[in-house]
Amino acid sequence: LAPVSVIQPVSGCGLAVLCIFSHFYLKELMNAVDWMGIAFAGVGTIGVGAGGEEQKASPISIFHLPWLAFVVAIVFVILNGWLRIYRRQRREQELMESEVVEEVIYGLESGILFGMASVISK
Repeated sequence: LAPVSVIQPVSGCGLAVLCIFSHFYLKELMNAVDWMGIAFAGVGTIGVGAGGEEQKASPISIFHLPWLAFVVAIVFVILNGWLRIYRRQRREQELMESEVVEEVIYGLESGILFGMASVISK
């Protein structure tokens, strides 16, 4: 029942915890800038928690969630269709260039999922 302004920094801290896990478990190397980013994410999350104020919960209709899931599913079908068309064109033309379009589509999909998680958790 937290506002999105609180949920997003906490999810950022989750990525920082994932970085720490990958450093110790997967033995990935991190430089000083990475460690500073992890520290800032942790301190920022603590600051948001300490400075936050209690808010009233706004009711969310249970009937809106199926519509949200339906719209997200349609967007994913469109994005993945675009990705398949792009891959087929690239295979036909034998292009082995950068996969910027794929990265953009995956970024859009992950952004949609993060946004949906924020909405549902609110």
